[in-house]
Amino acid sequence: MKLLLIDNYDSFTYNLEHYFSALGADVMVKRNRDFKLEEVEEFDAVVLSPGPGLPQDAGLCMELIDQYHRSKPILGICLGAQAIAEYFGAELYNQQEVAHGISRIVHREENTWLLKGLDESFNVGLYHSWAIRPQGEFADRFKVVAKRSNSIVMAFEAEETALAGIQFHPESIMTEGGREMLMNWMNTIERLKG
Repeated sequence: MKLLLIDNYDSFTYNLEHYFSALGADVMVKRNRDFKLEEVEEFDAVVLSPGPGLPQDAGLCMELIDQYHRSKPILGICLGAQAIAEYFGAELYNQQEVAHGISRIVHREENTWLLKGLDESFNVGLYHSWAIRPQGEFADRFKVVAKRSNSIVMAFEAEETALAGIQFHPESIMTEGGREMLMNWMNTIERLKG
C-alpha cells in the first residue's frame, strides 16, 4: 500500500511513519504545505498527522479532505481527526482539562472495525486541548466508536471509504493496541478494495 503521511509539524509524525512501514506500507512523508493536491492521486491512502493549532492552520489538510474524502481512505490522528470532524460539521471546543502527555482510559463501542480486537476499555496517550462535539453531517456520517468516561469523542469511523479519526495518539507508548488500530485501518482498506 502506497501511503501519504501529511506532517502537521509534529514530533510524533516519524513514529507513525515507522509504525506504518513496519506494517508493510510504502510511506511518503510530506509537510502540510509542501505538496500539491494532485500528488495525492499517486497514493492509495492518506494519514493526517497530529500537530499544534487548529485545522484551519494545518496547511492543505482541509482542501485535501474536501477533494479526496470520497475517493481515498483518510485517517486523521489528533489534529488530523479534528480536521475531518470539522470538515463534516462537528464543532471543536476547548476542553476544561488540557490533556498533554497524560494517559487516560477510553471505552470502545462494539462492532467497530477500527478498534476491532481491543479490550472494551484501554489506556491511551493524550496530547490535545481541543475536543470534538458531534453535530451536523458528522453526526450522520460517522459512528463514534470510543469515548472517555466524560463523553469526549476519542475515535470515529465511516466504513464506506475507511474514513476515520483517532483523537488520541496510537503511536504513543502510553496507548495500548495502537499498532493494532493502524493495522485494522489498513486491513479495512484492503477489504474495501475487494
